[in-house]
Amino acid sequence: LPPMSIPEKPQPNNAPTEKVSPSKITNQEIKISEGVIGTEEIHEKGKAGLMEGTEGNRKYLALHKTVKMGTILKVRSDETNREIFVRVIGSPASDDGSIIKISRSAYDKLGAPDPKFDIELIYYK
Repeated sequence: LPPMSIPEKPQPNNAPTEKVSPSKITNQEIKISEGVIGTEEIHEKGKAGLMEGTEGNRKYLALHKTVKMGTILKVRSDETNREIFVRVIGSPASDDGSIIKISRSAYDKLGAPDPKFDIELIYYK
């Protein structure tokens, strides 16, 4: 049998540490803050309607009267309790009593039972 060798004690590595940029981190968990500093969380309740001409589009889009373009809204259906996020792309051309109009794919994902249905909107001003 060969003689057993004793492992050497690991030496500390005095090499300079490399700074890792955030773009190199791959499994970083991203959390949406419940209380974003300097902003106000807005809750709206009302009716949602279907945006016409969006049948072939797979994106979740919305039209809203007062929210600026590009804003992301969380939409929750009162009937199905499903939630989605939609991007505001403009304001509706006509007033039909709904506070928001959503694209066909968003409408289908929410499982909306009627052409107009009760929703709650949550977004940051």
